[in-house]
Parts: sequence; C-alpha cells; structure tokens
Amino acid sequence: MTWVFFPYDKIGLPQREIILPQDVVISKVATTMDLFTTFAKMAGADIPHDRPIDGKDILPVLQGKKKSPHKVLYYYRRDRLTAIRAGKLYDLEVDPSEKYDLADKHPEIVAILTKRAQDFRDEISSRNENRGLLDEISKR
Repeated sequence: MTWVFFPYDKIGLPQREIILPQDVVISKVATTMDLFTTFAKMAGADIPHDRPIDGKDILPVLQGKKKSPHKVLYYYRRDRLTAIRAGKLYDLEVDPSEKYDLADKHPEIVAILTKRAQDFRDEISSRNENRGLLDEISKR
C-alpha cells in the first residue's frame, strides 16, 4: 500500500510517499496512542516536548523494518489502571484469545508486572498536576 501525503504548498511541507507492505499481518504490539505520533511524523510535524507523549512512532513497525517500540503497555479505563502487558503470561500462538492464564506458573513475571504497575502509577501521580480535574472527569 502506498500513502502519498500532499501537504499544503502554502506552508512549505514537502510531499512524502509512504510505502507499507501489502497483504502482511504485523503481530507487533502497538496502541492507538501511537497514531498521533506516527501520523504527526508522517506529515512532517514536530512532536510536542512540553508534555509527556506516550505514543511512539510505529511507521517502521508497519513497514516491517523494526520491532515494537513498546517494552511495556499500560491499559487504563478512565483513570484506573486495568491491565499491563509485558512478559509473556499468555501463549498467543496456542491461545490467541488469552483464555488460559499462565500466572500461576510464572509468579516471577507476575511480581515484576505488579512492581511495574505500581511504579507507573507513582510516575503518573507525581507528574499529574491536574489530578483534581481528572477526578472530576472520572465521576461523570
């Protein structure tokens, strides 16, 4: 698949041709947060540096050139951490729907993930200056 971007000539951005492989299934981990960063980079825009941006540029992943830039992914529902993905507690080749939990067989991975989850909660809490606003939004 070829995507051709034709930015407005008035702002002086160059035309870019992005080629993605056809009929290829990419099984690398990514998230919708990555779309902002990826599309911004594809369009030649700068990524803001005045705030944390959790999304990563996954264009090289989509092109089959690199592995996922994520070592750990955190899943939230509103302001509640509901899941963390790192390590391998499911065998996706055998169990693609993740029905069979392997946590009992790998307590060391569970301990690492639990620590990472708490460290991430602490990081978010320490950098979140608008905590009261998020609490108000989550009550709606």
